[in-house]
Amino acid sequence: MKRLLLILPLLALLIIPYSAFSQIVIDTSFVGANAKLISVNNATNTVKVEPQRRYGDIYKVTFYFGISGFNQTIPLQIQVQNNPHPPVLAAYSYDKINWTRIGGSSISNYEEYTDTFTQSPVYFSTGYPYLHNDVVNLASSLTANPYVTTSDLTTSENGKAVKMFRFTDSCVADSTKDLIWVIGRNHAMESHSSYVMDGLIEFLASSDIKAEGLRKKAIIYVVPMMDVDMVEVGGTGKDQTPVDFNRDWDSPSHWNAVNAVKNEIVQTAMLNPLKIFIDSHNPWP
Repeated sequence: MKRLLLILPLLALLIIPYSAFSQIVIDTSFVGANAKLISVNNATNTVKVEPQRRYGDIYKVTFYFGISGFNQTIPLQIQVQNNPHPPVLAAYSYDKINWTRIGGSSISNYEEYTDTFTQSPVYFSTGYPYLHNDVVNLASSLTANPYVTTSDLTTSENGKAVKMFRFTDSCVADSTKDLIWVIGRNHAMESHSSYVMDGLIEFLASSDIKAEGLRKKAIIYVVPMMDVDMVEVGGTGKDQTPVDFNRDWDSPSHWNAVNAVKNEIVQTAMLNPLKIFIDSHNPWP
């Protein structure tokens, strides 16, 4: 009888589903992450999180976090609370490189996203993240390109380099050219504008006949990421205090990047006529 009593608990361990022992874990330890864990229900494979305000944020909109330890054989429910502007389509990834869109449904004061994810961890985000390091890597990839000069326009309040790209054809005299300025990511949460900037930079550095024509006729400056600090901490940036980057163009300006761009535009426009200025945004979210 004693042996039977010892064996029964061991048998119970074998027949209890693995999911009873799974422990869902939320990861916000990486660059750009933003989420506060509200609750975890391992039995129902449900997590509830809330975006957090960063620095001078007034909205809780941007979220980016990893989830591991969930049961991969049943749907995982991800509930994002207190988001006044939930994305029409959020995104998930298993490697933080390749992303897939996912739709949600509004329930009470949260947006719920449900799917059966086949790998762990899975990363979940408001949209496709694009971080400061992506800009740095893009600049490094173009160091040997004869049509582009990369430099640090300034440093952010937290010491991050604000990268600037200058495109032109050196075989044509600069004195004959017009001036074009393009900037992006004044609102940190608008990550998709960085993909537009990335594509523009790749195009301007290419051998495309239209890019060649632009470089002969113009000097083009591109600053793809203005609010690098808020991007790094997963902030929203829209209407942030003390002033929104996109509302900081009066003098004196508060932010280093805005001051630096204003000064550079003035200096470069003394040499070449400024014909185009573009500030790239995308709807949030």
